[in-house]
Amino acid sequence: MAVLDSGVEFTHSDLGSGSDIYNNIWINPGEDAWSDPEDPNTGNNIDDDNNGFVDDWKGWDFDNNDNNGSGAFFHGTAVAGVVAAKTNNSNGVAGIAGGNNNKGISIMIGNVGNNAPNGAVLDDAILYAAANGARIIQMSLSVGTSLAIDDAITEAYVNQGLLIINAAGNSGAASVGYPASHPNVMAIGASNQSDSKASFSQYGVDLEVSAPGVDMVTTDLNNNYLSTSGTSFSAPLTSGIASLVMSRQPSLTNEQVRTILHDSADKVGGYDYNHDVTDPGHSLEMGYGRVNALAAIQLADTMGQPELIFKNSFEAQIDLIFANGFE
Repeated sequence: MAVLDSGVEFTHSDLGSGSDIYNNIWINPGEDAWSDPEDPNTGNNIDDDNNGFVDDWKGWDFDNNDNNGSGAFFHGTAVAGVVAAKTNNSNGVAGIAGGNNNKGISIMIGNVGNNAPNGAVLDDAILYAAANGARIIQMSLSVGTSLAIDDAITEAYVNQGLLIINAAGNSGAASVGYPASHPNVMAIGASNQSDSKASFSQYGVDLEVSAPGVDMVTTDLNNNYLSTSGTSFSAPLTSGIASLVMSRQPSLTNEQVRTILHDSADKVGGYDYNHDVTDPGHSLEMGYGRVNALAAIQLADTMGQPELIFKNSFEAQIDLIFANGFE
């Protein structure tokens, strides 16, 4: 999964190398390892895989055009933790797809803005994700509309088959931001502990599903943890569920996974889920409902023989996620 954000602290023990022997940070298999795994400056200064990015062993910083994707702003590390903080490792918190005392989802780092998202480089990051093997693109950002971004989204979603997920935005407006509003992007809203729309969550006809987004406990810079709120953290929770669905059924297309997330969501909050007869099951406030990880997995399992990439039970992961405050 590509996390296109403010960078990810790949040295965080709950994401990268810690006391265990595995990490959930994507390693470019075509690039020679850095001599110091925590120092991007120790690469061999060669584009070993000829992908146009020198020493991108742990992703790329598109904002600064270098191979240090760690970032100096908390946001991307917090987003990554919701997806991929190691699960059942007796440390910190548990990501929705963090594995179970074993490797979980791999986070491909794409820094697209150290302090704020840079729309001028976002299209390059999307194309990088598609070209380097990501199946999901996770974004929690809003930028100005762009033909270059539109084209990159079309290439990734339509031509390469990636699922693209983006936070709806936090202004409370009755429309979602861009690129969440793009038809080939899933716009994700935030729910609160009462299974209602969070007050800040943007909503409207383009909203697809919602996920918990209030008081989320996740990873922070300097190997720390924090509690934070926003659709920025609802989106990676949804991306994590999507990755679990794909782990059960690797042959599913992005469109099929998108439908599974719609159809498995719970119709919570007492909203009108039939406000539009041409789009049954959809509400303006919550989209098709609040995501349900177990229901999504069960629905995926009805589509064929599951093929697990995680060695232990999904149910154990869900128990730990709940224990760590993710819903």
